Amino acid sequence: MGLRSIHLSGDLDFGTATLGSGSVSRTLQIDNGGSSLLTWTGIDVYPDDGSHLPDFFTFSPTSGTVEPGGADVYTDVVFTWYPEVGDETGSFSGLVTVTSDDNFYPTKSIAWSATAVEP
Repeated sequence: MGLRSIHLSGDLDFGTATLGSGSVSRTLQIDNGGSSLLTWTGIDVYPDDGSHLPDFFTFSPTSGTVEPGGADVYTDVVFTWYPEVGDETGSFSGLVTVTSDDNFYPTKSIAWSATAVEP
């Protein structure tokens, strides 16, 4: 069994969007700096305020594998924000945490942020 080393990169700043104006997507890249196949088994999205994830976020895929190869070999996870009329307005932020079979750090996190304004 070889080394598996997860690395997350990407910009999950969704910027400012007007409620009802359509979706905004951002991409998270997961790569493997190790020497063996990395399996990531889940993604959790945590708002800074400790509440549950708002319904206006989706992401796909929700699990997968990444061959070794560092930044040259990666899996894209697309996060989409749907700021709909009637949703809460304001600034939101938190962490996206990915769980994997990394030998030393099986969970890694990256920040996300979004601001919703009235039409």
